[in-house]
Amino acid sequence: MRAATTFHRVIRRATETSRGTARYLSDSAAAALPEGLEEIYSVPSTLSWSLKELHQEGAVLNAADVVLTEEKLRELAELCHLHLDDDKVPGLLKDVEAIIQCTKTIQAMTISDNIDDVYSTSNFDADIVAPLRDDVVTAGDCADKILANAAERSGYYFKVPKVMRD
Repeated sequence: MRAATTFHRVIRRATETSRGTARYLSDSAAAALPEGLEEIYSVPSTLSWSLKELHQEGAVLNAADVVLTEEKLRELAELCHLHLDDDKVPGLLKDVEAIIQCTKTIQAMTISDNIDDVYSTSNFDADIVAPLRDDVVTAGDCADKILANAAERSGYYFKVPKVMRD
């Protein structure tokens, strides 16, 4: 349960406003927290977005909670054409299962009461900062102008370091 509480703390930090106080979705959303989660009333001065906070150190999952088995993980790796070392499979399985459990925690949160708070309130017609230029046909002979700031060029092309080996 410690990992779920920590994960909830990270989610609450994501709603922090610029004044340093937390903005909550609604009182009813806070009352409907899944079992084991606690409400955070003050945001720590040092924010941490580390995945270490989400790891379940020493946590034991029930058989009903486990979504991904080792066989299923190996099957998915094969379908993705990934090679898994036998010694790394248990650690990878634990990490992927922790991610799945975190998504279950997110799915359990209810925000349906104030769903409007989730969506952007921007009026895109009035908030345009950089208006688009007029679409005008040109001769198109502006390669020198485009390539003026290129580190290296070859004719009318950008020259970039080789990425793939021969």
